[in-house]
Amino acid sequence: MCHLQELYTKYKAKGLVILGFDASDDKKIAAEMLRENGATFPNILDASEAAQKVCFRDYQHGCSSAVPMSYLIDREGKVVDAWYGGEENHPRAIAALQKAGGKLAETIRQEMNAKAAKAAPEVAAAAQRLFQAIRAADYNHDWTGTGDWKQFPAKDATYYYPERNQPAWVRWVCAKFKTNPITDVQLGKVFARSDGSPTLHFVLRLKDGEVLKGDLPFVWDSKKKQWIGSEGLDWHLQKKP
Repeated sequence: MCHLQELYTKYKAKGLVILGFDASDDKKIAAEMLRENGATFPNILDASEAAQKVCFRDYQHGCSSAVPMSYLIDREGKVVDAWYGGEENHPRAIAALQKAGGKLAETIRQEMNAKAAKAAPEVAAAAQRLFQAIRAADYNHDWTGTGDWKQFPAKDATYYYPERNQPAWVRWVCAKFKTNPITDVQLGKVFARSDGSPTLHFVLRLKDGEVLKGDLPFVWDSKKKQWIGSEGLDWHLQKKP
């Protein structure tokens, strides 16, 4: 809810309308929760049978009936996107707002491009460190068997967050690069991805001539105070031909 409030505060003057709809909680409990989270956007508190039908039957949009659910609806009443659960930095909402188009989408694109440009030097340096660490990793060490997979590719720092199944990513990289190492790394310019993440294109050439390429987004880790790669190297999730 805090992230929705952030979006509302930032973009309400640009035409963004956020409407909360609580059809499952007691009104007093719901109202207290709204106060605690500092929510100032309009909210409907209605736990009647009719309201629950609207919430859980008419607006599932291919998702589960669990809460919280978020919907992005355009000016014509079309559901542009829908998703379950809370999220930090609202990347799904930002991407959906851009997909909806209009003046607000253009404003967001300009803001994201400006942020990506500002972060570009640090992100480029983080990408260099990541690939240097992968190339210099100790491939004779049993990273997954010893439980050290969280520290790969270097024991003294975190460089990359796989989308899911980090041990599988570590096993894939170790099996691939131990006998077929990276011989050349080419990195493109930093740009803003649809969700606002500063991203750069990469091309890796391996010893046997194979080429791995793609887009590598970065996220800011507020605890570690550093930019960390995310998702772009998830080769272990790709379908085999």
